[in-house]
Amino acid sequence: MYYLEDIDEFELSQSEINDLEGVQYCVHAVVMDLSGNRISDITNLWDLKMLEELSLADNDLEDIDALANLENLRVVNLSNNAVKDISPLMRLNKLEYVDLTGTNAHPGQVAELENSGVTVVI
Repeated sequence: MYYLEDIDEFELSQSEINDLEGVQYCVHAVVMDLSGNRISDITNLWDLKMLEELSLADNDLEDIDALANLENLRVVNLSNNAVKDISPLMRLNKLEYVDLTGTNAHPGQVAELENSGVTVVI
C-alpha cells in the first residue's frame, strides 16, 4: 500500500463501491471524489488530514463524524445523502463551502455554518 501514500488526487466516482478499505493509506491526498457510489461508512477517511476538497455526493451516508478530523478541508459535497447531523463540520476552521442539496441537515446547524462564514448550498 506504500504507493497510495504518494497520491494527491483520488477519483473513484461512479464506481459502484461501498467500502473504503485502503483509502486510509492515501495520506497525501488533497482532492478526493467518491461521488455516485454506495458508500455508507467513511471511517477510513479519519486520518486523511491533508484533504482540502472532498465529494461524497450521491452515496448512502448518514454519519459524517469522520469528517471532524479533516482539519484542512475547505470544500465538501454531501448532496443527496441521508445526512441530518452536520455538527462534525462545525470543527473545521478552514471550511469554505458545503453542498447539502438533497440532505435532511438540521436547519439550526446549517444556520450556524452560514453564520461562521461558510457558503452553504441547500
